[in-house]
Amino acid sequence: MSEQQLTIEETLKNKIFKESQLWLVSYLGGPLGASYLLAHNFKIFGEHKKAKITWTISIIFTIFWSIFLMFMPETVMEKIPDLLIPLIHSGAYYGIMHHYQSKKINDYINAGGIFQGWGKTILISLIGCAILLFIILVMGNVYDLYMFFSK
Repeated sequence: MSEQQLTIEETLKNKIFKESQLWLVSYLGGPLGASYLLAHNFKIFGEHKKAKITWTISIIFTIFWSIFLMFMPETVMEKIPDLLIPLIHSGAYYGIMHHYQSKKINDYINAGGIFQGWGKTILISLIGCAILLFIILVMGNVYDLYMFFSK
C-alpha cells in the first residue's frame, strides 16, 4: 500500500460536518459555532490555511458585529424581526460552505467518509450559544460603564 493511499484511508476515518448541520449550529451557536464546523472540514480536507483564515475572520466579525449591535439605536432594533439576524448569518455561512466545501463533501462521502453525529452538532451549538451569551453580557456591562462615565 502506498503512502498516499494510507493517508487517504486515515483521512476517511475522520468525520466531517454536512450543510444541514451547519444551518443548525450557525443559527443556534452563532458565528463561532459555524466557524468551528467550517474550520474542522477544512482541516479534514487538508486546507489548514483556510481553517486559520476562517477562525480569524469569524473572531473579527463576531467582535465588530457585537459592537455594531450594541450601539444600534433601540428604535432600529425594535423594527428588525428577532429571527432575521440569525437567518442572515446562517445563510451566509451556508453559502460559504456550499461554495468552498460542497464538492469536497460529496467526494469525501462517495470515497467512504462519514458525517459527524447530531449529538456533537448539538453540543457545538450549545457551546457557541453559551459563548454568545457571555459576549452579550460582557458587552452589556461595557455599555453600562460607558453610559455611566459619559454623563
